[in-house]
Amino acid sequence: MPTIQELQEERQAVVVEQRSMLDAAEGENRDLTAEERQKYDRMDSDVESLSGRIERKQALEAREAELEESRGRQTDPDRPSQDDGESRDGQAIEVEFRGQSIRFHPGTREHSRATGEYRGGFDRYLRSGQAEGRNLIAGSDEDGGYILAPMQMVSGFIREVDDAVAIRRIARTFTGVRGLGSPTITEKMNDATWTTELDTGPVDQVAKFGKRELKTNPVAKRAQLSRTLVRAATIDVEAMVRGEFSRIFAETFENAYMLGDGNRQPLGLFVQSDDGIPASRDVTLDGAPTNVTGDQRINVKHSLKEQYQSNARWVMHLDVLRNVRKLKDAEGRYIWQPGLSADIPDRILERPYILSEYAPSTFAPDSYLAIYGDFRHYWILDWHQMEIQTLVEIAARQNQVEYHARAEGDAAPVLGEAFARLKTTSS
Repeated sequence: MPTIQELQEERQAVVVEQRSMLDAAEGENRDLTAEERQKYDRMDSDVESLSGRIERKQALEAREAELEESRGRQTDPDRPSQDDGESRDGQAIEVEFRGQSIRFHPGTREHSRATGEYRGGFDRYLRSGQAEGRNLIAGSDEDGGYILAPMQMVSGFIREVDDAVAIRRIARTFTGVRGLGSPTITEKMNDATWTTELDTGPVDQVAKFGKRELKTNPVAKRAQLSRTLVRAATIDVEAMVRGEFSRIFAETFENAYMLGDGNRQPLGLFVQSDDGIPASRDVTLDGAPTNVTGDQRINVKHSLKEQYQSNARWVMHLDVLRNVRKLKDAEGRYIWQPGLSADIPDRILERPYILSEYAPSTFAPDSYLAIYGDFRHYWILDWHQMEIQTLVEIAARQNQVEYHARAEGDAAPVLGEAFARLKTTSS
């Protein structure tokens, strides 16, 4: 099985051949021939396939390293003893959640959802729809009520969503709170003043903040699993249900992080808003919508203040990346550079990028094509009480068991000047 390094070198060879084709055609002042275009497109597919394999291997290695670190913490003799989240002596316990240890105390709702007894009762509920566990915590709903998922399941759910939605790994995430005032700064104070020991400097108005607050909004999805699989004693039903909802919720969250209008859902990065990223942070293309140049990408990059550059990333759709891979700067150098080692990612103008299938991809008038910024100023709020409802009969004719899941969350850019977007002209 090839290593990440070998895959990167293989991809680099394909890219070099593609660039040779483009340079040869430009040297002869012509476009690619039909045969050359077919070959170039095939190589494009090879690059995308290799990039996908590299990303999957890197994600797997990161996950394995996280598990190894977690095992090391569990075997650390200086840590208190624990058994699947249960306290043996009535003392406070620690549960691994989102990569950090959170302390719970016996008798609390959080503690009871972390015990082996609760998890066993929840497994029976997923298989039969009957809430047999005495300590299962139920919510109320017009359709019959929901059962709160165990803390371990919620932790795994959020971790899998993080793996699937790259923006969550670079944004600032808050977990376990239902509301948070987000400092969307709309007007700044003046600079501080050099003064004397006894002088406090001139007074200034306190910075004004936007009105939008991060407030968790409910999001719901349904999934069906084979009744035969669910009833099989050897099947980990919790993992199956969690996997289905992780995939479905990841798509919903990512779409909202890109394009959400902020009305009872996250405010997206590609949505013009004074509560998020205003129109003043848009860098408009010169010329036709499809006439994107490397210099225009440079304009976007350098419209960002230096204080945000060290953590800045590009976010765009794969179709836009295909265009970027052919662009050169004013010196004739390609602005896209593939990473050649595991610790150096692919870069655009020397900065990493991530792809989202929900980012805009249409080269049309008045459309966004990419965003560049410091995503620590995109805040994501998660509420960790995930609710599950099991409906055994509703899909029985199809030999399926249907599950309803609910979670709560919100997100928004909190500092517009930390971002810059590339946008086509209106005509």
